[in-house]
Amino acid sequence: MKLNVLLIFLLVFCGVAAPAQPILPDIQGSVKSRIVTIAWSNPYDNIKKITIVRSSDSVSNFVPIGLQKKPVKGPAEFVDEHPMPGNNYYKLSIVFGSGLTWSSNHCSVYIERSELEAAKTRQTAAPPPNINLATTEPVKLQAPVPTDSFAGKREVLQPSANRTPVAIVPDTMRIHPPVQTPMQIVHHPKVNIAFDDPNTGPATFIKSSYIFVDTLSGHVDMQLPDDVATHHYSIKFYDPAGNMIYDVPRLHHSRIIFDRRNFQHKGIYKFVLRRDVVELESGYVKVE
Repeated sequence: MKLNVLLIFLLVFCGVAAPAQPILPDIQGSVKSRIVTIAWSNPYDNIKKITIVRSSDSVSNFVPIGLQKKPVKGPAEFVDEHPMPGNNYYKLSIVFGSGLTWSSNHCSVYIERSELEAAKTRQTAAPPPNINLATTEPVKLQAPVPTDSFAGKREVLQPSANRTPVAIVPDTMRIHPPVQTPMQIVHHPKVNIAFDDPNTGPATFIKSSYIFVDTLSGHVDMQLPDDVATHHYSIKFYDPAGNMIYDVPRLHHSRIIFDRRNFQHKGIYKFVLRRDVVELESGYVKVE
């Protein structure tokens, strides 16, 4: 009896002591010896792939640095052996088997520039041995293709019946004889026309015919026409910065409820609803 109680105590103690990884869409980042580790726990079993992206800010310019093929449920990690000096923002781009794309929340890790410069004079540290992403592969970034220079190149034009060949050089300017007719200068009054930028104004909430926010649950509710089976409906959601955060390429049901947790945080989101590739409606929803 005492042995059973001791065994149960050890199991409970080990379970509490083990560090719990955040559940998607939350991720966490840590740094050790200038190597960044991104960790998360996957609660889904129908994910096609997960792409790890990185940026120097938290808004745009995210580039892929890793790929996890055929993810499975449970904890997972990705190791970035070459982080940038300064702020490094990471997030996951998730593609489900149905074609739905989804972005996780981002996390940030700061790397001192002096540490990276000092690491160049020493041997690169080996990655931690507890990486369990066997199918995670780094993304090979292609080097920019150099632009051909026109220096020293000439293009010879074919002569016409009464003209001689002319060599055109990119840095040569052809001067024509002056025009004999006198030049007339006409002065026109200067007119300044100012246009309002439609993107700078606040979001205008026009009542949608198909999408609204449920006042009790806070979820985004969508009610489509009854012709879903005969038409191709799709919808995309964008954050205030214009980044797409939610994409459903095909809607198969007329009544769909989007959990408010899929929008990651409170705020105003723009949606674009299409039917047969043609925009049916666009507007804004406010997620509380």
